[in-house]
Amino acid sequence: MTALSTVPLPATIAAVDGRWLTTALRDSGVIGPGARVATVEARRIALETGFSSELYRLRLTGDDGVPASVVVKMPTGTSVREAMDLVGGYRREVTFYERVAGRAPLGTPRVYAARMAEASSDFVLVLEDLGDWDNADHLAGLRGTRPAVHRGAGRPARLVGASGQRRPGPGLPEPGRPGGAAGVPGPVRRGLAGVARAGAHPGPGGSPRLRCSRTCPAA
Repeated sequence: MTALSTVPLPATIAAVDGRWLTTALRDSGVIGPGARVATVEARRIALETGFSSELYRLRLTGDDGVPASVVVKMPTGTSVREAMDLVGGYRREVTFYERVAGRAPLGTPRVYAARMAEASSDFVLVLEDLGDWDNADHLAGLRGTRPAVHRGAGRPARLVGASGQRRPGPGLPEPGRPGGAAGVPGPVRRGLAGVARAGAHPGPGGSPRLRCSRTCPAA
C-alpha cells in the first residue's frame, strides 16, 4: 500500500518530516510498527533538469529498516504546473507508481508513498534513492543502444492484466527488418527506427546519438 490515509498530504517539503515519513514507511512495510524516523535533512536536487516538479533528496536517520535516503517529488510552483494540469501529467505519474511500478517488466525505484489530492493536482511521491546509479546524458545518448534494442527485438512482451497476472503480448519488431513493425503504433515505429539509425550517427566518444527532426541543442 502506497497511499497514505492516516496523515494529511504535505503541502511543502517542510511538512515531509520525521512523523510523516514514519507513517509512510510503516504503511509501505519498510519499517515495523514500532520503528520511526528520527531526523530528516532535505536538499533540493535536479535544479537544472527537473522543470515540471520539485525533487528533493532526504537524508534520514532512525531505527532499523529506515533507509539512509529517499527521493521526494512534489509539483512545481512555476507556471509549468498549468501545463501539467492541462495534460494530467501529475495524475498519470502518480497512477503509474500506484498501479504499474513493481508489476510491469521494467526496473523502477521502490515506491514508499504515492499520494494525490482528489480536488487538485497536489501530490507527493516518496521513492527509493537511486542516486548512486549513472544518469544518462540525454544529448550524448547511451553507449550500446542499438545492440540492446536488437537483442530485445522479437522477444515476447509480458503484459499485466487487470487481475495482476502477466500474459504474453506481441514482441517488439526488429528495427530495419521488413514487416517487423507491423501492428506497432506510428510513434513507436518512428522511435524504433530512430534508435536503429543511432549506431550510424555516433555522438561524443562513439556513443550512439539520435538524429533530431529539428535543430538539436548544442551538446
